[in-house]
Amino acid sequence: MADRFLSTQDLTNLRAIQADARTSGGDTCTIRRGTVTYTGPGTADPVFADLATGVTCRVSIREVTPREAANQGDADFVWGTIAYFFSLPYDQDITRKDRVVFGSETYEVLGVLNVGALMIDKEAICVWIDV
Repeated sequence: MADRFLSTQDLTNLRAIQADARTSGGDTCTIRRGTVTYTGPGTADPVFADLATGVTCRVSIREVTPREAANQGDADFVWGTIAYFFSLPYDQDITRKDRVVFGSETYEVLGVLNVGALMIDKEAICVWIDV
């Protein structure tokens, strides 16, 4: 009976295939990390700065109900019924504190899927925001 688990070499090969497919599309995005700046007593403003630029990505749009969104990774809420899934390199640093800038549009990260040692890519579930 054949071994059902991926070897380290299998995983390396899958990651290379995914990276080739992603870079051949030519789409890139910017990951922006949010921090809070205190501007006075009781006043705090969110500030976003570039964490990573030129990140290769692919985007898919899916209709997601609030119940489905609650079951996707750590995304426990959704602001609309349309979610944007950004497929990113498996080792890309991205969290719920981040935003993704794709073209001239900005998206808020609701959650991140496929976090684990055996992933070949990482998906960020996002919603479009008007900034």
